[in-house]
Amino acid sequence: MEKKIIYSAVALSAVAFISYQTWKSINTKEILEETVADTVIETKDTNPVPVSTTPPVLEKKSYSSTVPYTVGDDDNSVKVDVVLEGFTLVSLDISYVSDSPNSKMRQDKFEKNFDKSSLIGTDITDATITNVTGATLTTDAFKDAIKSIVGQL
Repeated sequence: MEKKIIYSAVALSAVAFISYQTWKSINTKEILEETVADTVIETKDTNPVPVSTTPPVLEKKSYSSTVPYTVGDDDNSVKVDVVLEGFTLVSLDISYVSDSPNSKMRQDKFEKNFDKSSLIGTDITDATITNVTGATLTTDAFKDAIKSIVGQL
């Protein structure tokens, strides 16, 4: 009988111990969850970075490219000078060198039929230029000059 009481007491103690551990585990988890949910973390930046609502002022930079080309036996060149603000074209000047009246006539045709103002305000990397009929080589030289300037960026 004594053994039964001891075994019963041990069993009862074991059940009580397991129940207590389970209760403790559940309550600890609930307490932690409540504590975490109620905790507000406040941070204070001691070195705040000012946020500007105005766009940055982009520096204006000048670029230039001269592209030689040949029409028949005539040596020619197109010089393109641009001013960019970031990638935006704000100024465009074109000058020509020619060895013959025929080439000069084609360069004049390009000058008269190409609307420089259509490129002002555009992103130079997206600039599209259509060929000027009768001045294809001059147009191609101009396009190459623009590509050269883009390559300088």
